[in-house]
Amino acid sequence: MPFSAEPAQAHDIGPARELLHRVELPEEGVVDHFGNYLVVRDASRLVGLCGVEVCGDDGLLRSVAVDPDYRGEGIGGLLVAGAQGLARKLKLEGLYLLTTTAADFFRRHGFEDLPRDKAPEAVRQSWEFRAGCPSSSTLMRWPARSQPARG
Repeated sequence: MPFSAEPAQAHDIGPARELLHRVELPEEGVVDHFGNYLVVRDASRLVGLCGVEVCGDDGLLRSVAVDPDYRGEGIGGLLVAGAQGLARKLKLEGLYLLTTTAADFFRRHGFEDLPRDKAPEAVRQSWEFRAGCPSSSTLMRWPARSQPARG
């Protein structure tokens, strides 16, 4: 079955929070930014989600989560591509993320490593940057500064 990423709906909040809990990702701020979340469903079951938290002129990629039973089916890449499309639609200058485990995955999707002190101030003020991820997490940015923004 081909999957597609689509905008999250209000009735997706409960299943989204449950998925985040199962994959051990924080749900802090998810409800506040749920209008910029994408979901992937298998029939009526929510099997993936991610969101874009707008931080000034930039965005912070949040909560990229795929149900463990559906990993390896391209859902993560579909979600990231959807978030990149949303960032373009919102005319964000860059899309940032913090990760402790998936830097190689995000590099394959056009993100580049960036020193944490290079994050824009609005991104640094986010809960995710201040408290949600350890200081050892990798900061990444898309599009890479050496690449022109698509648009």
